[in-house]
Amino acid sequence: MHPHARLRVTEQANPLTASLDVLPPLGLVRALGSCDAQLFSGAHGLPGLSDDATARAAACAARAVARALRHPHGRVLIAGCGTSGRLAHLIARDMNEAAGAGAGAAPGARRFGYLLAGGDGALLVPQEAVEDAPDAAREDLRR
Repeated sequence: MHPHARLRVTEQANPLTASLDVLPPLGLVRALGSCDAQLFSGAHGLPGLSDDATARAAACAARAVARALRHPHGRVLIAGCGTSGRLAHLIARDMNEAAGAGAGAAPGARRFGYLLAGGDGALLVPQEAVEDAPDAAREDLRR
């Protein structure tokens, strides 16, 4: 089996960006624009953001978040590893700021939290292969 055959599509190189390091500025912008277009139209056999199933899943997630936030002690946890985990941290921080529960607020006042594979240290220093440790993820969620 080819070594890349087991990789998830998000871990594979995108052929559209194979030559980013040598493209002129206009070519770079066009290549990144094409990558953005793939998000909406779908790529590699995956649904796009414009597909009905994706829209229904997003609406379902939005309803679940709304239910959680209606509860007086409800919280929303955003999780990820690598870049998605660092984005989870930024989104949680910004949502708490928007809700008036920034860094100085009591932990219970913060309605949005994040879980990052590898812990807070992975915000600055990548932690290789931690996304492959489901037991660690369960323990993070339990805490």
